[in-house]
Amino acid sequence: MVNKEEFGTFLALAFKGITTVSRQVKIQDYQIDILFPEYGIIVEYDDHTIKDDERDNILTFLGYTVIKIKKHESYAIILNHIFKSMQEARRISD
Repeated sequence: MVNKEEFGTFLALAFKGITTVSRQVKIQDYQIDILFPEYGIIVEYDDHTIKDDERDNILTFLGYTVIKIKKHESYAIILNHIFKSMQEARRISD
């Protein structure tokens, strides 16, 4: 089970020297859990609500990729989601 605090620390350490990991960033009116600014990837760790769908649609419209993390997901699955999104972001920018 992934803890929100430990999760942010884990990502910061896992990507240290690879890319910037920003935590608790404000984009427009939305507080974002994790942002990989060089890739335009947002990682949200929370329970799903209708309000989250609205936020995610707006952030996607602004060009961000939003990844939702659930408490029961393993670190390996989470990293796989992030790396796949990074690869896709590189393909788009090349």
